[in-house]
Amino acid sequence: MKRLIALFNILLAIEIILISVSGFFLYSEIKKASESSSRHLLFTTKNILLHSKHFKPLKQVGSVKIEFLKKPQETGFFERNNTAYLIFKRGKEYIRLSYTFHLNKFVEDILNLLGLLFALFTFLSLFVSYLISVQSDKVFKYINEIIKNIKNDKKPEFPKFKDKNLIRLFYGIKEIYKTLQKRNQQINQQKERLNHIINSMSDGLLFLKNGNIELFNPKIEEFIGVELKDGLNLLDCCQSVETIEFCEKLLENRTETFEYKLSNMWLFVNKQQVLDGLLIVVSDITEQKEYASIKAKFFADASHELKTPITSILGYSETILDSEMDNDTLKKFLKYINVNAQHLAELIEDILMLHRLETTRTKEVKSCDVDIVKEELGVSFSKFASEKGIEFIINCDVDKAPIPCGYLKSILFNLVDNAIKYTEKGFVKVECFIENNQFTIEVSDSGAGIQKQHINRIFERFYTTHKGRDRMLSGTGLGLAIVKHIVELYGGDIEVESEVGKGSRFKITLPSLT
Repeated sequence: MKRLIALFNILLAIEIILISVSGFFLYSEIKKASESSSRHLLFTTKNILLHSKHFKPLKQVGSVKIEFLKKPQETGFFERNNTAYLIFKRGKEYIRLSYTFHLNKFVEDILNLLGLLFALFTFLSLFVSYLISVQSDKVFKYINEIIKNIKNDKKPEFPKFKDKNLIRLFYGIKEIYKTLQKRNQQINQQKERLNHIINSMSDGLLFLKNGNIELFNPKIEEFIGVELKDGLNLLDCCQSVETIEFCEKLLENRTETFEYKLSNMWLFVNKQQVLDGLLIVVSDITEQKEYASIKAKFFADASHELKTPITSILGYSETILDSEMDNDTLKKFLKYINVNAQHLAELIEDILMLHRLETTRTKEVKSCDVDIVKEELGVSFSKFASEKGIEFIINCDVDKAPIPCGYLKSILFNLVDNAIKYTEKGFVKVECFIENNQFTIEVSDSGAGIQKQHINRIFERFYTTHKGRDRMLSGTGLGLAIVKHIVELYGGDIEVESEVGKGSRFKITLPSLT
């Protein structure tokens, strides 16, 4: 294309030169003809007419044309359009002589040649300009096609040219395309990463612009309980009265934080005004609320449970200090103090163990010799059972348990202690065996049984089913909670079957170490 443009410029220059040369020749010849031949001829004719008496009928003398005029504005010699004029006065008459002159043959040939060359170069110029136009249209077409493909996310095809300038032009466009493609890939990767992060958030995210939804993640839909769509107003997506009230609260265009109870869920809302919109982050704090409630109840129950034996100890000790009594009464009061102190020690130990279980993140992988725990269990509870006339049976034919001995002892001691306490006659039976490749413990009794409304709550802390009875009988209310935490820590399961007046059966299964 560069060569075509250069050729076009050369042709234009030649045309300008030809026009200048031909004009110069034409001007020169006309000048000479008008100043010499025309002047000489016209003045010669004038002299002839001035001396002639019979010229009136004449209209032409040779190549000179004669005209009679009325009074003209001026007289003299003039040249117009290759015609020379001489206006003069003879007597009372005005006469105009005119002569049309022609260029000589040589000049005409030169001018004709120059005209032919001018036409030829004009044609060549038009042809070159057409080629340039076609080439330019072709280049623009390629460029538009490339732009169209880039807009439609298609890979453009880059043409091959021999012209160095076009090669450089399309090479630059290709480099720009590569840079844009690389930037788009980076933007898409960042966008995918951001979308993945937003969709993986445990908190709900919502961005509003003039009340319309611009961005959201699935968690916010789960919290609100509605299906959101981009571009819609938030209120248009809410249907129930409860969600509409919550959405109206979200639409208040101000920075704030607040807690809101929606259905059975507590939500913590953080609203921030950013750029030209409103960013809303919603967190589910139901567990924290429940934990706070449980924590408050735990401290209240623990304080109450601790206060009872301490009050008894203080009462009995103050009585001993403030009054004189015989040895039998003193021993009786000291026995009460000892029993309450033991109950207090057991309560504190249970609280500490429950705390350790709740804060333990990793379990201790260790087995236990069942015979050792079985022997200790018999020594600890055989006398207690015989005093109540209860048959205490232990059938454990398994050598190893898949949990540490301390945890196995806690499970068995808590279950057996409860079974003997709430059994007035009959039996308490402990069995250990392997079932479906799992270590299984069953503790059954023929005691009072548990009412159905209590079965789902007996594993709660400080929950007892005999609140109206002797507090020494009801225990601390932490034993079964400890059992449940140990079983869950080692991936086990616990089942309860009970019938009022006929007894209960607790079945615990623990996966083996292998």
